[in-house]
Amino acid sequence: MPQSPQDVYARHLVSDRGYPLWTPEPNMNLPDDYLQEGLRIGDVGVVVPQDGSFDVFFNICLHQEHSLHEERGVPDNFTRVLLRRRDIAEYPEAESAGRVISSSSMPRANSADTPQEDPERRTEPGLLNYEFTLSSSDGAALILPEGAERYYILNERPFLDQAIQHAVEWYTFAEQRLGRIISHDSLYLITGFYKARSWSLAAYQQRAGRDEASAKFKAVQVGAGNVAACYTWETAQALDWRVGPSDRYYNGTSNQTVFIQGLKIAIREGILGPKWVDVKADNPTVRPYRVEFSSGSWFSSLWSGLSGSGTTSVLNTSNKADVGTDANENDTTNKESDNVGEDIVIRRFPQVAKLFHPADIINQLLLQESPSATVAVTHDRHWTTLLERGMLQPGEVLQKERLLEEVINNYLMAEERGVVYLQSREMGSQTDGETARSQNSDTAGPINKAWPGNMNACQILWKRRALLVAVRHVRRKIESKFEGLPDLDFAHRDAQAFRDYLITVHGYQADEVTLMMDSREHPKDLWPTREKILTTNRSTNQRHSGELSPLFLLLGSRSRSGWG
Repeated sequence: MPQSPQDVYARHLVSDRGYPLWTPEPNMNLPDDYLQEGLRIGDVGVVVPQDGSFDVFFNICLHQEHSLHEERGVPDNFTRVLLRRRDIAEYPEAESAGRVISSSSMPRANSADTPQEDPERRTEPGLLNYEFTLSSSDGAALILPEGAERYYILNERPFLDQAIQHAVEWYTFAEQRLGRIISHDSLYLITGFYKARSWSLAAYQQRAGRDEASAKFKAVQVGAGNVAACYTWETAQALDWRVGPSDRYYNGTSNQTVFIQGLKIAIREGILGPKWVDVKADNPTVRPYRVEFSSGSWFSSLWSGLSGSGTTSVLNTSNKADVGTDANENDTTNKESDNVGEDIVIRRFPQVAKLFHPADIINQLLLQESPSATVAVTHDRHWTTLLERGMLQPGEVLQKERLLEEVINNYLMAEERGVVYLQSREMGSQTDGETARSQNSDTAGPINKAWPGNMNACQILWKRRALLVAVRHVRRKIESKFEGLPDLDFAHRDAQAFRDYLITVHGYQADEVTLMMDSREHPKDLWPTREKILTTNRSTNQRHSGELSPLFLLLGSRSRSGWG
């Protein structure tokens, strides 16, 4: 499944600087002071999966009457955090002019006429002439011709307190007041960033099996704010690239946010009540199960306006041989759906694309290991510190096992008012006594929790597992029980759609979902014969851990795959 440029870009450029944005410029719909300054500390919002911009919902450091809050208001129980200049660390020369940040798969090749970066002083951008090698299936690069500035909050605790107290209210505000369709782990509270006056970035993917290629970037000193005319890329390969800012954003100040750091906030799925779908039986004797939105929910109303026609798709079939012959005969509720002649239909709803983010992986672990918690909060500092200290190499942050292994080695869990977050082992040991006292007093404090037993990298492979089996066709033998069974034309399509749904909406990793189909284009070891289904199912159960059983979905009657 092709990834968005933001996802490719983030996977390759996450570093000790933080999380990179494919769209550094501020949204033109923000107030004028935001357009002049760019993102601010205290902004609460999400990274938009489609374009890599940051969608600002509100700011906890601005008063309620600020122009940002005029039209949309603020969440319930909004509390402002007073932020003073001395509370912020400022490094105006954090990145020198001409800085290049690229993945190992897109290395920069210096040439005789390529100026070297000067780490000691900031210089005006002269002629830049960089060449990059595109050496694998995907890669990314960021060029900062005029360098970058860094800002971050010195005391994170007031921001953490806000997230602990108001996380659910913030999600409710985003979904119900603003009408945003966001995943349950996407909310961000910004506490720091890198900003630049100008930039150029690039990303590519799906070059496997092709010859090595190259791309060249050229820049001259910006004149009259026309960055697009001064920064250019030359390549014969498929390369997504951008230069900026555009004339409307360029004001000679650093208002372009190239990296962000902050608190990533996740709530447990379902905590806000039924939002997506529920299942009911319309007629138990015929068993035409229909998947519908909860009646009267805001999401049902929203999707009705978005979809108009109420498009549907098959997700499953009955295990009766005569299914599909009369399923719709007396079913008047199916009129606004596609007439697919099957038992089970699903109303399509907007899928929320998932972006790679190390903090999402950590939050998933925290909620897994703290069943009593409804919210998990992780600061980007927790994983960037592992990179700064060399405990993780840049490529290892993409490996769930290595990332979580170092998290467990270096941090403890702390739970407070139903919110679980990370705490350094040194801080945890200093506050154990205070925690014990707080548990015996009226004032509840954070409870420090060790990881279960001798938990290690193997034990944290608590990956969810899903086995999807789609049987479209069965060989028909004369006088056999299979004679006369029709092909199920939608089985393959719906299995693939459900796989994508698990990945994009529920955060499954691609290697956590196994798809078996009777198709010549599918790997032969995943053809759904009885023996292969049983073997794969045993393997799925062995590799799964957690409170729930692995997900198993069969599209096709049991007899089609030899189960009847």
